[in-house]
Amino acid sequence: MIGATSVSNMFNIGLAPTLSMSMVDMGLATSISLQMANAVTAQKNAQAIENTATTQVCNLIISAGFAGAAS
Repeated sequence: MIGATSVSNMFNIGLAPTLSMSMVDMGLATSISLQMANAVTAQKNAQAIENTATTQVCNLIISAGFAGAAS
């Protein structure tokens, strides 16, 4: 006859690999989601810098055009 404790221990031992892998999967999913969020933020910041640089260049071109026309 198998006691309730033995059945409980066998059940826990049988589930250990599955639970371990699920914890690893959750950790990896969290890490990947944080990396993706950081990538989106970096891309957004790069786009803002690009827009600022383009605006500055356009301002320089326009001001040089006006300065050349005034001469």
